[in-house]
Amino acid sequence: MSAPDASRDFELAGRDDEAVVRAYHRNLGEVTAGCIPELIRAAGSSPDTVINAVSSGTVRAAAVLKRQNEADLKTIRASLRERIVSYEQDGICAVPAPACVIMGYKPQ
Repeated sequence: MSAPDASRDFELAGRDDEAVVRAYHRNLGEVTAGCIPELIRAAGSSPDTVINAVSSGTVRAAAVLKRQNEADLKTIRASLRERIVSYEQDGICAVPAPACVIMGYKPQ
C-alpha cells in the first residue's frame, strides 16, 4: 500500500461507525478557515534575502532544497531570483505569500 493510500485509509477509518463520528464531534468544536493575503517584505535587500529567509524559515522549503544536488539548487535559485525581481519596487521585495489558516477548538 502506498503512503497516500495508507493516509486516505486512515482518514476514512471509522466514518461509517456512528460511535466514532459522535466521539469526533464531541472532541472537536466548530472549525473555521480563512486565507491571509500576506506578503514577504524585504526592504533594501536582494532576491537572495527573500530566498534565504524562506529556505531557512520554513521546514518544507528547507527540506526540499536540502535534497537537491548543487546544479539543481543553482537552477532553482536562479529561477526564484527571476520571479522575485518582478515583485521588487523601490528597493523593497514584496512577494505574495498567502496562507490558509484553519482553527478549531476542543469543547469544554
